[in-house]
Amino acid sequence: MSVTAIIVSRMDANLGEVLWAIQKHCDEIIIVKGEGGVMERWEAARRAKYPVIYTQDDDAIVDVGGVLAAYDRAAITCNMPADRRGEYQDGIALVGWGCTYSRDAALPLRALLRYTEKWPCDWRARREADRIVTGLSEVRLIDIPFTHLPIAHHKCRMGRQIEHGDSLREIRRRIYAVRGVETK
Repeated sequence: MSVTAIIVSRMDANLGEVLWAIQKHCDEIIIVKGEGGVMERWEAARRAKYPVIYTQDDDAIVDVGGVLAAYDRAAITCNMPADRRGEYQDGIALVGWGCTYSRDAALPLRALLRYTEKWPCDWRARREADRIVTGLSEVRLIDIPFTHLPIAHHKCRMGRQIEHGDSLREIRRRIYAVRGVETK
């Protein structure tokens, strides 16, 4: 299986350990700076040479081989630990600890097109693109071990930013509207 890895990074983390873990399993690595939000992770797939895409964040060491072994052409496979699933019981998943999908199945593209039929691709959509893609796609969850790097707990990280809670609530509202689900 030929694989392109896509890593989104603010370039504030030392990527050495992350890339070391990835390079043994992937034939190409694309690093995107993420200045335009995590949307860049999904946009970079257009440049991928290989049909299987693997992605993760820059702040974890992941068992890449284990995540790739769970690849499913018909779904976006997300490595999301059981202890985080309670926060995401609505079909939205996290991709930062390893995720695979078929470039050719175009699941992320279809999800983003579906979203932009109703909502603009504004700063919030670019920031929350992982949630849009998983919330509007067939997702398969796995639980493969990973280790956070120290930078994962820094205040600059997305989940620790002051706007995180409001942004997540709003993007959920938008995803539910695209799905045709009423919210209060």
